[in-house]
Amino acid sequence: MRILSALMAAGLAFAAVASADPLGTAFTYQGQLDDSGAPANGSYDLEFALYTSLTGGTAIDNVELDAQTVSGGLVSAPLDFTDVPYDGQALWIEVGVRAAGGGAFTTLTPRQPITAAPYALYAASGNPGPQGPAGPTGPAGPTGPAGPQGLQGVPGPQGPPGAVTLPFAGSASSASSAFSISNTGGGPATSANGGAGDGVQGVTSGASNSGVYGSNTGGGKGVFGSSASGQGVAGQSSSGNGVTGQSATGSGVRGSTSGTSGQSGAAGVWGDTSNFYGVWGTSVSNDGVHGTSSSGTGVAGSTISGWGTYGHSVTGDGVHGDTAGTSSSGVAGINTGAGGYGVFGGGGIAGVYGTSGNGGTTDGASGIGVLGIGAAGSGADYGGAGVKGFGGAPTATGGWPGVWGVASSSTTWGLYATGAFGATGIKSFVEPHPTDASREIRYASLEGNEVGTYFRGTGRLVGGHATIEIPDDFRMVTAADGVTVQLTPIGQPAALYCVTRSLDGIEIAGSADVEFDYQVNGLRKAFADFQPVVANTDFVPETASDPTFTRALPAESVRRLIANGTLHADGTINAATAHRLGWDQRPGWNGPSVYERAKAMSNAALAH
Repeated sequence: MRILSALMAAGLAFAAVASADPLGTAFTYQGQLDDSGAPANGSYDLEFALYTSLTGGTAIDNVELDAQTVSGGLVSAPLDFTDVPYDGQALWIEVGVRAAGGGAFTTLTPRQPITAAPYALYAASGNPGPQGPAGPTGPAGPTGPAGPQGLQGVPGPQGPPGAVTLPFAGSASSASSAFSISNTGGGPATSANGGAGDGVQGVTSGASNSGVYGSNTGGGKGVFGSSASGQGVAGQSSSGNGVTGQSATGSGVRGSTSGTSGQSGAAGVWGDTSNFYGVWGTSVSNDGVHGTSSSGTGVAGSTISGWGTYGHSVTGDGVHGDTAGTSSSGVAGINTGAGGYGVFGGGGIAGVYGTSGNGGTTDGASGIGVLGIGAAGSGADYGGAGVKGFGGAPTATGGWPGVWGVASSSTTWGLYATGAFGATGIKSFVEPHPTDASREIRYASLEGNEVGTYFRGTGRLVGGHATIEIPDDFRMVTAADGVTVQLTPIGQPAALYCVTRSLDGIEIAGSADVEFDYQVNGLRKAFADFQPVVANTDFVPETASDPTFTRALPAESVRRLIANGTLHADGTINAATAHRLGWDQRPGWNGPSVYERAKAMSNAALAH
């Protein structure tokens, strides 16, 4: 095989090898194609013409191959000049190349001679040679069908009784035991040692039967399992119960352990599941699962992804907890993670419902239905809320409050805060409309840049003078500095002015003895240094995509948040501002918000 190459003026070079194909009339032409001095890569059209001379003459056959893939310069083309008999004459191949689908072909020179290998085709038309030796014997054909069964032979004599030979397998069709063993000597009726396998294995297909069944009529155990380190009794089922225990008066299943670590398998009763209930209890009239402990946990549930403990009831409490301890809880939920809930309630009338009895001396005259305590956070500027509520979706009549408190009477607190009270909206009082049952009256609170106190009344000048007495309650809560007085004459024009004003008394003088209205304003003593503009703690999003951040804000507040860079113009949270002010360093910033987590848990609970 010879490799020839020719260099084109256009910068193409083609080196070729012609080799014979063992069957048919086609053979493979291989060569190296360079484009601008480098191995070509891409799709090219190739034209092969067959000549009887090195130069000149007319092509006696042509083969054109379009869109041939060339990689690393390698060309491999199957050629079949079917119009040319290979009769021993000298032949040359001329090659033309162009980019696939366009332009004229570039002819590569010189033409390449076809060497002796393809002339093996010429021998195919010669005289046949002598017959060769016979080939090896082929494989045996398939076995034919079996013949008819022969006659049954005469039964042989019965052999002597002997021991069971292992392995042993037998079957029977009987309503009683197929295999029965009895031992009245106090030892086991049967003993099995499986080595590394099962000691005893039972299998049944009956819907109401047991793979292994044990019964004790004398007060002991129906089935007893013991293990030095693993499970004494383990049950597994693809759809039914792994282990079922039933008792008329005692415990259906009872577990006992002296171990102290459930993580290493030391549990009286251990339930384990990958995505459902580790332990399930149900009862028609009593406790589905009942646990008692003198010092530890009566019932404890642990799970990786599902519910640690799940309770369901048709008419009663799904989970009911009771305690007589003065510092304990009937039901206590603790979440040690960074984003879960100690106790979560969803669905029904109330997600979480709490009722209070007598709180004794620790909580005053009465207890607390629901108590929330917000722990300090891991940084100075964030922590937990004692109670946080999200209002329901807005309705045509207004919607639902995030937290709703109902007082026992018109003189008690429906909502009470120890400490400051804040709101991004208005502070209103609401009263019924006197004539239209479809409407109500809402009055908004007066707001200012100070924590003010006031009292008002009516006085009269006598001999051009009057004294306004300061109520004791006003004096108790009002700062000495900052007292102001407003006067309005009644009935006739008069010039009124304040001679002296202090918490000891206010002296008024005027040009005529007239009746007048007055209003005295002051500053609340405990908050006399109140500052209206402070560091922002209330308009900080909880997460990078907090869906409730602006849900209840008026349009003007949203406009300001866009103007100060908290929000983008489309209302989304500005990540640059969050990073500059360190908000994105808070735990859970890139995760779901409290509202989103609660909503997801609620949906999962309702779908369960």
